[in-house]
Amino acid sequence: MRQYKGEHLNQQALFLENDELKLAVLPGLGAKIASLVYKPQNFEVFFQPANGGYTLPAYGDEFAAFDTSGSDEMFPTIDVCADATNPATQWPDHGEIWALPWQCMFDSKGLYGRVQGVMHNYIFERHIALNGNEVNLAYRITNKDKQPLYGLWAFHGLVAVDEETEILLTGVSSVVNVHKSNMLSTVNSLHSYPINKDGIRLDKIAPKAANKSEKYYVDGKIAVGNCSLLLNHKQLEYQLLFNQKKLPYLGVWINEGGFKNEYNVALEPCNGFYDTAEMAAKNGTLAPLKPGQSITFNLNIVLKPIV
Repeated sequence: MRQYKGEHLNQQALFLENDELKLAVLPGLGAKIASLVYKPQNFEVFFQPANGGYTLPAYGDEFAAFDTSGSDEMFPTIDVCADATNPATQWPDHGEIWALPWQCMFDSKGLYGRVQGVMHNYIFERHIALNGNEVNLAYRITNKDKQPLYGLWAFHGLVAVDEETEILLTGVSSVVNVHKSNMLSTVNSLHSYPINKDGIRLDKIAPKAANKSEKYYVDGKIAVGNCSLLLNHKQLEYQLLFNQKKLPYLGVWINEGGFKNEYNVALEPCNGFYDTAEMAAKNGTLAPLKPGQSITFNLNIVLKPIV
């Protein structure tokens, strides 16, 4: 595995590369995984900035006002919400750490990064290693504060799709709509999966010209920590593997031109349901991180050619 510094678009980047994968991280922009290329097909897995570059946000800025590309770390919330332990304060849009510079360094096995929280004293750590056709992500979150921390984490990898892309959710028979939608009716409505009662395929991607967006979650806790997308005109499977006991919920964001005229999908394993730490704390799906406590979890991205 090669480790080197360089540039990705208009930002300084740290690169990991082997015979099958090339990955770029932007330390100055929340340690975003900005690029993941599957080299045998010369295919860029992650959606790239529509304007060809990046503008650095300030803490607390609105996520949608900046690039919505690559893979950002969402913690301790996705949507703006009150801090569950101090309701007078609010967590910023899409959390804190996507907009903060990280400390990043190469080590003998890959790339280590860490960042410290602002509203609460916590340390968020992530290690990335390449293993053949796999990206191995190892996380640790430590509460250094004197009060509990309700922290919602979600993987936010925006993947480049096409009209042949399919969504594969192992063992899933129903999903919950969580996004205002003409197609999926009201928020919190339940739908059979992959085809709902109206005959709508929830596992397929409409053309970008559809000019809409959808988001749904698997109904309840997932049974298997395994989900996939078929990419590059069905030449490549993008698979996420994780421990469903530590990440028991799964969201699916589908952007078919309706948000910023972009075209991507995100499979989002997460530790609470859904989208705000406040809601997840209130509905009992998110346990607090006690003072001095750490949690660890892993996520593997596997890229497999379809033959």
